[in-house]
This record gives sequence, structure tokens and C-alpha cells, in this order.
Amino acid sequence: MTHYGRPFWSQRIPESRRPSWPRLRDALACDVAIVGGGLTGCTTAYVLATAGIKTCLLEADGVGRGATAASAGLIRPQPFARFTELERAYGRRAARRMWEMSRHAALDLAALLRRLRIRCDLEPCDVFAIAVDEENEALLRREYQALADAGLDAVWVHAARLSRELRIEARGGIRTAGGACVDPYRACLGLAKAAVTRGARIFERSEVVRVRTGQVGVELETRGSPVAARAVVIATAGPAPLFRPLQRHFSSLHTYATVTPPLEGPLRRELGRHNVALTVGAEASRVLARTRDDRVLFAGADQPQIPDRRRPKTIVQRTGQLMYELSLLYSGISGIEPQHGWDTAIARTADGVVYAGPHRNYPHHLFALGTGHNGAAAALLAARILWRRYAGTPAPGDEVFGFNRG
Repeated sequence: MTHYGRPFWSQRIPESRRPSWPRLRDALACDVAIVGGGLTGCTTAYVLATAGIKTCLLEADGVGRGATAASAGLIRPQPFARFTELERAYGRRAARRMWEMSRHAALDLAALLRRLRIRCDLEPCDVFAIAVDEENEALLRREYQALADAGLDAVWVHAARLSRELRIEARGGIRTAGGACVDPYRACLGLAKAAVTRGARIFERSEVVRVRTGQVGVELETRGSPVAARAVVIATAGPAPLFRPLQRHFSSLHTYATVTPPLEGPLRRELGRHNVALTVGAEASRVLARTRDDRVLFAGADQPQIPDRRRPKTIVQRTGQLMYELSLLYSGISGIEPQHGWDTAIARTADGVVYAGPHRNYPHHLFALGTGHNGAAAALLAARILWRRYAGTPAPGDEVFGFNRG
């Protein structure tokens, strides 16, 4: 039986065992208030609290239960964008900086999760971008050449090797090291707990309905009590509804995912190497990952956001579409019923790269938006940029993730 509308990751922990945090009931003052309790918000809370900054986090629902729990669980070692497009838009130096900082964030996030001993099924993996048709092969070959010319780590993999190692029929692809697969919900909960041990305060069911800017800080109005802070970090899925003028920087999408039951031994062997993740096509519009308990997770099929009344029917249709596409990659999966199929709303930036930093129209505000398809590494990347901005010590390269990069 397929469970529709229920993200796989959030269902792995029984409700009775999920950690919870209180609702904000009394007025509060802090250095930095964070709006959003997903992976980006909790990572930022951990980074700030570790630096000795008095931090509080406000989540409208439950920590990690939104876009984080509905994500693919891939720690990408590069942005969700083609290097060739970024180089054309911003120049080689800026594009290379985006690539290098994203890779370092991916490696550092995996190291942080291990150091904190967060049990989140962390599995290092190579990420293969594969082409299944002639057009995408040509695009990926140009992408590989651009990466090689810029001195970035990338290896072209021929069709024969893909068939031998991954048991997949494709025309070729690019292999990038430094990725990882992770249970994003458990990672988020672990980072939230680690933030609390370092002095951060977390409040669930505490929706922020307005942010007022003052001379020396901000005041956040919640459905409970106000919060006064020197600065506010907005780490939500997208800018709306609090910051509608910023919506022009984003496309509002629904993305979908499905996961199989645990696969039996013979079929597991048909899928080749376990420690890999795949993106399909030059646009990386599909993501395939393997879980530690031998499931296959397949995500993508983005479309513009749809009304809530249409979502249940669309989830069923998109789950079927993803399973059909998965069977074209691995014929042995044909006929297997998915165990879960779900969707989530995301905000994608025009160039696919996360926005992290201040905006000139919003004093005392810092933003971490558009993490969506950029994967879990974007959470740590954004958190470090925001910490440096708050401390007044931005690093070279931070500006390429800002709102004014274009």
C-alpha cells in the first residue's frame, strides 16, 4: 500500500519518540532571532550559538517537518545549477567560487554530523550527473569541459563504465566526489539538539506574523509573545508571505518524491554500486539516491505551485510518473509499488543558487532562501555566510551568494 502525502523521512520516527520544544509564551530578547526550523534554520542556530551569540529559533509548525523532511536527503557537492550558465552570467571567478564553497560546505557538513554523533544514516557517495539522450550528452560534455578548464574536480565517465558500475544504460556523465546521502529529518533534529546544548532556545508552534524594524534591531510579532533582537535571520522555504517584494527573485514550485520498499538481494545487485547518487539530465531535474536499508528514492517532476485542493490527485499522478521513469533507468524495478509518494513546496532562485546575506531594503535582516534543490550542504554554507555577516567579518566570495550578485 502506497502512503501518499506522507514524506518517508518523517515517518521513520514514531510520533511518541520525536523531540519537541515549547511554544513561545513570554516576551523574549536575544541577539539573533531565526525564523524557520528546517535544516537551514537549525544549522544556523547551531553555528551562531557555538560562536557565543544569544540565539532563538521560531518555527511555525514542528522542527524539520516541512521541506526538510520532504527533501531527497542528498548532500550536494555543487550548486543546483550548471557551471556553464553561472560562468556566462557572473564570470569564471564567481562561478568557481560558488562551486568551491559548495563543495567545502558538503564535506564540512558530513564531518560535523559525524563529530556531533548525529545518527542520521550518513553515507558518503559520489554524485553522477548522467545523460540518457544525445542532446543531454552534448550539454554535459560542455559542462565537463568548462569544469576542467576552471580547474574544478570532475571526471567524465563513459557509457561502458556507467553500465559496469551502476548497471545503467546512459550515454555518459560527470562524476563528482564529496557528496553524501543522509536522513535530513534526523540530521535536522540532531542539529537542533546540538544548538540547544550550546545555549540556543527553540520554540515550535510559534508563527511569526510580522517583523518590525527599529533603529537598533527588530521586533518579531508572533501569535504568542513578541521577540526583540538585534537581527533576524529568515530561513524559510521562500520569502512569502512576510517578504512578498522578494518573490520576484524566485519561482514557486511543487516538487515530488517517491521511495520504494526495501529491495531484495538479487534486485539490489542489479542496481550496481550502493554508495552513489544520480542526477538525470543536464538540468539535474531528477535525483536518485539509495537509503541505508536498500530503498531507492527518486525525486523531481517539478511544476508550478498548485492549489491545495488539487494536491492529493497530483501527488498520485506524479508518483506514478516518477516510478515509470525509474523503471526506464532500472527495468528490474518495473512493477514494484512505491511505499511513499509526497510533495513539497519550494522556492527556486532564477539561477539555481541559494541567496545568503542581507538585502538593502531590510535593515537588520539576514536571509537564507532558495536552499530547496541545493541540498543539505546549502544549509551550512548559508549559516556560515550569515554568521560572518552578523559578526562584521564577511569572507572573500560571500558576495557571490548575495542578492546583488547579478
